Amino acid sequence: MSEWRGLAGPDLLPPRHDRPVIQKTAGSAHLDPPPRNIADTLAMTAAAATVMLLGLRINIGQGMTPGYLLAFALIPLWLPALGKFRWATPLTVAGILAILSGAWLTAFASIDHDISTKNLVSDSLMVLGIMAGVGVILWARQFMPIHILGLLFSLGLLATIFAGELRFSANPWKYAYSVPVTIIVLSLVRFMKNRFMEILALLILGTVSALNDSRSFFAIIALTAILLVWQYLPASRRNGVYKTLLAFGAIAVITYNAGATLVVDGYLGAGAQARSVEQIQTSGSLLVGGRPELTAALALLQDRPYGFGTGVLASPADVLTAKAGMVAINYEPNNGYVEKYMFGERIELHSVLGDLWAPFGIPGLIAGLAILVLLLRVIATLVAHRTGSGLELFLVILTLWNLLFSPLYSSAPTLLLTLGLVLLSKPGAEARGNLGAAYIKLRGKAAWQGV
Repeated sequence: MSEWRGLAGPDLLPPRHDRPVIQKTAGSAHLDPPPRNIADTLAMTAAAATVMLLGLRINIGQGMTPGYLLAFALIPLWLPALGKFRWATPLTVAGILAILSGAWLTAFASIDHDISTKNLVSDSLMVLGIMAGVGVILWARQFMPIHILGLLFSLGLLATIFAGELRFSANPWKYAYSVPVTIIVLSLVRFMKNRFMEILALLILGTVSALNDSRSFFAIIALTAILLVWQYLPASRRNGVYKTLLAFGAIAVITYNAGATLVVDGYLGAGAQARSVEQIQTSGSLLVGGRPELTAALALLQDRPYGFGTGVLASPADVLTAKAGMVAINYEPNNGYVEKYMFGERIELHSVLGDLWAPFGIPGLIAGLAILVLLLRVIATLVAHRTGSGLELFLVILTLWNLLFSPLYSSAPTLLLTLGLVLLSKPGAEARGNLGAAYIKLRGKAAWQGV
């Protein structure tokens, strides 16, 4: 079996006296990690427990979760790791600025808007928790391979389901099991280092999604499988990343159109077919018709571009503005959904970008757009260098979808997992011990040894 190469880009080089020994065999090389001392063992145990708890979504008060609490307690351990990974420090600074912006906007909006102190605290804690969670996973990458981190995190996600924190009686696969099961399966096949097995696993997961009325998840799985197949093609030697980015956009459009055709023709079930036909007839687009909150967010953005503030509740005028945007696509907003879900207890725009902009203003929107650009760059790099595994590709595509079409609260766990796993380390940075991956010379060229 050939060597599997994971994330593209240079990794951290341990100090010379602490580097793993590279043992060469015929046509390959592998790492012999140095023995761990008690401190490393304790740190690895703390990292593993925290990663699993970050996936456990149990509210212990004011939006705090066990994972966030432990991540905050371990700040002295994971904070130095931020400086060793590209984009980690700028994203953390952007998050802090967003929280400060949200507090200022709240003070400004309090003149003519009601404020929910509970939402103010919980929204701020969620962003802080996401930043801390990313830091923990970056730190944990020094002790454990990526597939182990994926397994630990997904166990936490499953524990959330078993603890009864999710309501999914209507469709268990769609609303509960799809994401954790997919992460578990892709983590296991990543360990097998066999791309064909990854594609086969995705085909099975896609079939299950199609049979369980999961239109968007089916499209995400399909796009992930296509990108894995694409990596069998010879890599381009010039401008590969930019060509790949353009090709990715084209493939995404083709996948969307093909998926829409399958849905409308009834291949994904009669229920999905009926909803899809109605949405297309109403708005002219399956995407816009299925996510009318997008037009509400755009209407509010035009009316109040600087945002609202953390804990700020929508006024009757804000609700009317949002409804006007939804009416523009022939959506009937007077159905209780807008008043109860979108603006009942908070401003919920059903997209990570919208949910970052409304409470945190322009700095929050900039942070979300920076994540969007970063993930596009990552996925283009992975595919261009033929180094993308199914786990990373799936998480990036899922997060790109969530940035546009899923609420921040439900997207927070996979958002922090994705950023923690795909941020590239800086060249020449030093770290202790076996990082689970090493930047070595293999067959005459630099290669990232996947973990």
